[in-house]
Amino acid sequence: MFKNMKIAMKIGIGFAGVLLAVAALVLFTNSRLDRIDTVVDLVVQDRNVKVRQCYQLLDNLNVVSRALRNIALADDQDTRSKEAARVEGVRESQSSVLDSLSKSINSEDGQKLFAAITKARESYGPLQKKTLEVGLEGDKKSKKALLLGDFLKEQNQYMEDIKK
Repeated sequence: MFKNMKIAMKIGIGFAGVLLAVAALVLFTNSRLDRIDTVVDLVVQDRNVKVRQCYQLLDNLNVVSRALRNIALADDQDTRSKEAARVEGVRESQSSVLDSLSKSINSEDGQKLFAAITKARESYGPLQKKTLEVGLEGDKKSKKALLLGDFLKEQNQYMEDIKK
């Protein structure tokens, strides 16, 4: 079949074959780039936001921990009151971050992890309030026992659940 063709026709068929191969490569590459774009968008717009929110939760817990420690160590009521106000402000921030995070979770695994965070928060919250109350009114020995005992244990559990 190719023996009887002129050289120009053979070159033309070869060139057409190369053009078809290039067109197929362009279509394949375009579909892969769309897929990469979807994955990058998911990471940037969804997962990165959730990670940032989790780190905000951890930062808030650290602020509360420092404020409660400061309340336990402070001798004057003015410092204790300022730190107590700081704890209240962080509580509001924590609640808003958790609300935002709960609305953005779509997967079943994410819901399970969020349920663990919620459960840890439910046991941590009352201890935080009790620690604050004891810190504002109690003696140093009871403050220390509470801060380094149950409160520390529950806070560490809460932090571990957030890190998951």
